[in-house]
Amino acid sequence: MLPTIRPGTILAAYPYRFEHLKKGDLVLRRYMGGEVTHRLHGFVRGHGWQTKGDNNDRTDWGYLTRENFLGLVVVVDPVR
Repeated sequence: MLPTIRPGTILAAYPYRFEHLKKGDLVLRRYMGGEVTHRLHGFVRGHGWQTKGDNNDRTDWGYLTRENFLGLVVVVDPVR
């Protein structure tokens, strides 16, 4: 998530209503056998949200759905 979030930054994610998510939100999601924090890029009707890291050229494979959504990232404590 460089340059927005540097390695070592403390993040907190909280439960949030999936239907209240909006483009640009930072979310924690299950992805490729782990967890990742990425930004909501766009919504595709019938599939879910596309996510993308701020420093990535392409959106992530697959979609963010209710099943793999873990929380909204609302606290970012930057590395000093």
